[in-house]
Amino acid sequence: MEKTLVTSGKTIDLAIESALAQLGLDRDSVSVQVLQQAKSGFLGFGAQLAKVQVTYEAPDEAPQAPKVALSSASRKPKPAPAPKAAPAAPKAEAKPEAPKAAPAAEAPKAEEPKAEAVKAPRPERTDRPARGPKPPRAPRNDYAKEPREPREPKEPKEPKVYAPAPEGSVEEKIEVFLKGLLEHMDSKAVPHCWKVGDNTYQVDLTGEDLGYLIGRRGDTLDAIQHLCNYAVNRDVEGHVRVNVDAESYREKREDSLRRYARKKAQQVLKARQIQSRRYAAPGFEGVRCNAQLTAGQVRRICRMTPGAEQLLRASYDALGLSARAHDRILRVARTVADLAGKQLLDEEALLEALQYRAQEKVETF
Repeated sequence: MEKTLVTSGKTIDLAIESALAQLGLDRDSVSVQVLQQAKSGFLGFGAQLAKVQVTYEAPDEAPQAPKVALSSASRKPKPAPAPKAAPAAPKAEAKPEAPKAAPAAEAPKAEEPKAEAVKAPRPERTDRPARGPKPPRAPRNDYAKEPREPREPKEPKEPKVYAPAPEGSVEEKIEVFLKGLLEHMDSKAVPHCWKVGDNTYQVDLTGEDLGYLIGRRGDTLDAIQHLCNYAVNRDVEGHVRVNVDAESYREKREDSLRRYARKKAQQVLKARQIQSRRYAAPGFEGVRCNAQLTAGQVRRICRMTPGAEQLLRASYDALGLSARAHDRILRVARTVADLAGKQLLDEEALLEALQYRAQEKVETF
């Protein structure tokens, strides 16, 4: 009969030794399966022990006979049997009596048929208008999202037509510099430059595989634009502003940032509504947001999950936090949880608050 035992330790070998010590067996008598590798974590955060599952053979248990439950009536002592009485003397035979005449059978009464009452037909009312069939009722759902309006299909953009730069102009100088720079970057992109305002020029890079020229969040494109501005302004009177773009990246990036800002603004408004309802209760006079909570109110409001409590206790000892810093971290974590719509402070909210605390210490020094 196979049985299993799960043990843990700082390493896999220590976990196996702990299991063998509990079972009193050697290594060859068991089979081991590693359930979890050991992790040291960072500054004590995220550390976990190694966990193994040990399978071993155990002797089969002897089957036991089933016990019969006795009722209370069966447990009572049985009464002694009563002594048998002596046989009685035989009785004299009785004379047979003459059979009595059977009574006359009663004639069955004839049942009279009951007259059923006939209901008069109900006259129909003509003063009410005729009702049509009821439309089917839609199921009620208070949490149903409002249907989104269908987006209009975008019309395909016509390809841009670029005019050649005049000879000896600033546009030509910008294109010549960018062509040389792109050749050194092993790119076949073609720059097109035109003037959009006073001392302001726009450059579009066209071609294939422009993704690596844009870079992560436009870092490479910003570097190309900075080098172009520096090279052009060396031999030009006044200051020339050059904007370099590829595949309308600047416009798309601006639109995505606007959508992100609107989303965060909605989260902030929702968090402010949560805090306004929370601090409208008695006992929070003069409190409008989490930053105004006192030490006693922090203990009352900032309820945490067991994992977050363990993490805060470990960080309190590892980072040497003061009581004031402890309360500030909880206030920030409460705000992070409100933005996420959570009632309890979890490890994610607490780690984000600790990260802000670390940045604040670095900026102070």
